[in-house]
Amino acid sequence: DARHPLSRSAALIDDQLAGVYSFHVLLEGPADSMKAPDIVRRIERLAASIAALPTVRKTTSMADHVKRTNQELHDGDPAAAVIAEDPLVVAQELLLFTLNDDGRRELERVVSSDFSTAQIIVRLPSMGSDLVFDTIQTSQRLATELFAGTSITASATGSGRLFRALDHYLVTSQISSFTTAFLAVFAAMFVIFRSVRFGVLALVPNLFPVVVVLGVMGWIGISLNVATVMVASVALGI
Repeated sequence: DARHPLSRSAALIDDQLAGVYSFHVLLEGPADSMKAPDIVRRIERLAASIAALPTVRKTTSMADHVKRTNQELHDGDPAAAVIAEDPLVVAQELLLFTLNDDGRRELERVVSSDFSTAQIIVRLPSMGSDLVFDTIQTSQRLATELFAGTSITASATGSGRLFRALDHYLVTSQISSFTTAFLAVFAAMFVIFRSVRFGVLALVPNLFPVVVVLGVMGWIGISLNVATVMVASVALGI
C-alpha cells in the first residue's frame, strides 16, 4: 500500500536520495595496485561513465575521496579536485584520509586494506528488472573496455544483479511450469476420456483464469515481480 511506512520510505529514498537499488563494479588486482594514479584515474573515468547512464542516480568510488583530499590540501580550490600524478602523493592522501575514523570507515566501503580490490557503488531508483539488467550489462562492458590491457579484472555484481536474476528466473520458470501443467492436464483428460476433444476442452477452464489475471495486471500496469508472478500459479492450482 502506498500509505504503508515502508512504501513511503522507499518513495522518499527514490525521489529525494540516491534510490533503493544498487549494484557494484568489483575491481581486482595485485596488492597496492589500486594506489597507482593511472588506476585511480581509470576508476574515476569509469564511475563518471556509469553515472552518465540515464538510469543511474549516483556512483561512489575511492577516486572521489582522493580528489576531495587533494582539493582540501589546496585550500578547497575546486580546480584541485583531481588525481595527482605522483604515486607518493596519492598514497599520502589515502593515508591522510584514513587518519579520521569516519574517513577510515568510508574508505573501507570502496577499497580493501591492501589496496588489491576496489569497488564502485552504483545507486539506482526503483525500476523494472530488465532496465537494471541493461544498466549492469552496460557497466560491465564499460569496465572491461576501460581496464583492458591492465592487471585489473572488473566484474559487475551485487544485490541488484542477484534480484534481477531472481526475477528473470521466476518468470521463465513459471512459463515452463505452465506449459508442463497444461500438457499434464491434457494428457490426464485424454487418458480418462480417450478423447483429444475432451483433453483440449479441459484446458479452457485452466487457461482462462490465468490469461484473465495476467491480462488485467498488464492492462492496469501491475508489473510481474517476485510476489505477483505467483498469482497465476495460485489460480492454476485452484
